[in-house]
Order: sequence, then C-alpha cells, then structure tokens
Amino acid sequence: MGVSELRNALIGLLGGPLLLLLLGASTALSQEAEETDAVAPTVSNADEPAAVADDAEAFSRELIDQLVAAHSSYVESGDAQKALQSAALLREIYEERYGADSFEALPYIRLHAHSYRRLGDHNNARRLFERVIALTERYDGLYSFSLVDMLGNLSQQLVELGEVEAAESALLRAKFITHRRLGITNLDQVEVLRALSDFYLDSSQIERAQREQDFMLRIHERKYGEGSPDLIPALFEYADFYVVGLQDFQRALPVYRRALEILEEAYGEDDLRLVEPLKGIALTYSKRSYFRGEGKRALDRAVSLYENDEYADVDDYVEALLIRGDWYLQSNNPGEAVVNYQRVWQLLAETDSSGGRAQAQFSQPYQVEYIYPQYVYPSLRSRPGLSPENYLELTFTVSPEGRVTKARVSDSTATRRMENESLSAIRAAHFRPALVDGEPVAADVTMRQFFRARPSRKK
Repeated sequence: MGVSELRNALIGLLGGPLLLLLLGASTALSQEAEETDAVAPTVSNADEPAAVADDAEAFSRELIDQLVAAHSSYVESGDAQKALQSAALLREIYEERYGADSFEALPYIRLHAHSYRRLGDHNNARRLFERVIALTERYDGLYSFSLVDMLGNLSQQLVELGEVEAAESALLRAKFITHRRLGITNLDQVEVLRALSDFYLDSSQIERAQREQDFMLRIHERKYGEGSPDLIPALFEYADFYVVGLQDFQRALPVYRRALEILEEAYGEDDLRLVEPLKGIALTYSKRSYFRGEGKRALDRAVSLYENDEYADVDDYVEALLIRGDWYLQSNNPGEAVVNYQRVWQLLAETDSSGGRAQAQFSQPYQVEYIYPQYVYPSLRSRPGLSPENYLELTFTVSPEGRVTKARVSDSTATRRMENESLSAIRAAHFRPALVDGEPVAADVTMRQFFRARPSRKK
C-alpha cells in the first residue's frame, strides 16, 4: 500500500489536528519530490532517488505508528467499530507488504481477531483466531506458549457459537501445552484451569468443574506451601467457587476456617487481614438462615477488629457494620440492626460534614432479603426473552424496623395467582430502613418486576 493510499484510508479514522499535521507532512513530501524532479529531471546521482524513497518509507511508518495509536485509543474509549476498521487497515498494510501468511502480519491478524471479538462478531473472530493459531504453529511450533492465549480466545467464540465440544478441546489443548512446556503443576495454567472450571460449571458438569478447582488449589499449595499466607487468594477463590458457583455454603465453611487459621498464625489475632475470612464464615451461616453461634461470633469479631484499629479504613468498617446490621435484621432483631445502621450514619457523617454520604447511604430502603417467586425477575436483563409488557408493580411501605407493610399490586399484566405469590413474597422480605438525621423512618417503595409465562402442562 503506497503513501497516498495509506493517507486516504486514514481519513475516515483519524481526525482533528493530528490528521491535518500528517496530511500536511505528506503534501510537503510530495512537493519536495516534485521540485526535485523539476530542477533535475534527469537523475545522475543514484543516491538521490534512494533518499526520497527512504523519506517516503519513513513517512509511511509514521502513519502506521499513528494508526496503531489510534486503534489503542478506540479500544480504550469503547469505539469497537473504529477499532475494527483500524485493525483491518493495519492487517491489510502488513499483508500487502510482507505477504498474507507472513510472520510480520501475524500480530495484526491477531489484532483484527480481537476487534471482531469485542464487536461480538463470533464467526469472524473464530475464523481469524483459527488462522492465528495455524500461523503460530507454522512459525513457532505445535507447543508454542503463544498458542495458550489464542486457544482460550477461540474457545470463547466456539461457546458463543454453540460448539461446546470444540470449545472444550481448545481449552484442554491449552492446558496440555502448559504441561508440556512448564510441567504439570505450573502456575501459568491458572487462567486455563479457571476457564475450564467456568466452562464445566456453565454446562452443568459439576464434578469436572470441581476437579479443575481442586487441581488449581493443589498447584498453589505445591508452590507456596499449605500454611503460607501466599495461599490465601487461592483459598478465597476456592471458597467463592462453592459460594457463588454452587451455592454450597457448607463446603465453603472449612475453606474460610483454614484461611483464618493461616492468617492468625502468620499475623496474630488482631490483624485486619482476618476480617475477610471472618466475613466469609458469617456468610456461610447467613445464607443458610442460621444467625447464631460461630457465624455471629465471626461477624462480631470482624467489627471489633475495625473498632480497635485506629488506622482501619472507614469504608471497610462501614461495610462490616452494614453486614452485621443486615444479619440482625434477618434474624428478626430490628433493634440491634438499627444500632449498627446508626453507627454507620455516624461514621459517614464524621468523614463528610455536609452529611451527604450518610444521607445517600440511607435515602431509600435497601433490599436485604427477598426471594422472588418462580418466573418473576427483578429486571429485563435478568433473563433472555423477558418483555416489558409482562410486568408486575408492587407498592408498599418499609417500616422503621425494616418490615414490609401496606403491600398492594399497583399495576400489573400478570395473573391473579402470580400477583398473590408476589405479595406473599414481598411481605416476608427484609429491607434496610431509610434514615433521616440518623433516625429510622417509614418510607414508601414502588418495585416493578417482570415475569415470563408459566410452561403449560401437557395434556
């Protein structure tokens, strides 16, 4: 691609002073070449055309550098369409200059593939990722470590296209490459193991997902030791797999206990780093609606650690108090809940004399516990296929104690049965009450929900 062609291709992508500067430089360069031809139409010195060619090549490289910078800017600003156009132009330049399957063009084919991925064009992204993989194999071998990332990206596109077996094969190959290059227990495979675990979890292959999580924890233990504080992030991720992925709080509990013991041994019993496993222990009990014993002691201890540390972060302290207040609320102890909320108000007021932070925190009731009825969802984004025409609107009052009163259906296209189920659910809910000047007050709430039709019974 020549200088003038490159310049024209950039017009739709680069704008403002930068483009004018570059086009001005191009014009000056062309004029210089024309003047040289006018003064000396017959070239006798072989070095002179070479110098002009060098200048043109340097200017071409300058435009390419600016195009690369523009592409990065489009990616950062979220302009996926222009990022795609700039990546396609860069790929074209290098393929024309060095060849479609050249090593030099490879980075820009990869750039183009990622641009399609960001735009959600899974077919084209898949096609280019497969091409990048084939070229990488040609130039760097079948076990190139560069393949690991590309196989992960290819797997994502295959999942989106519904080719789950091929997606799994891509991830398993990536895992094998890390074993071949770095050994079976290498830490560089963690991202692949995480992707495999997520893949199996999404496809309801629970045992395989657990297997990858177990393996990931074992390689961290082998690297750092079973009692090392460096193991803590891996333990938290392992616990989160059971809490978030499987809703298996019983399995998560011993993991949080183990993390707590490691941190106590390493840093003592008064260190703020103990707070996270303590909150984890409390979480496993609250999610099972058990608000006594070990869970409550763990939460009280977490709050106490913040109270006794003058350097504790206020926002972290606030979060612990809110969790404890919500705990009391769910255990039908609104008096103790309000004490914690008022302490939060006081802390926020101390850090903001205008009172804006405290008021913003408690301006409206906050949903702490509400079990949605079957087929009912909080937003249109909650489930594909929901329609704004299928809605159910509830109006109710949250008392100063966080209880729901005066609940009624204010607008609805749902059936009477669904309305009654939603009313029963909202009456059993717990809300953090609104506060005004640090005191709990009653507040009215309107909540719109969306539903999908119940499946019809077969006759």
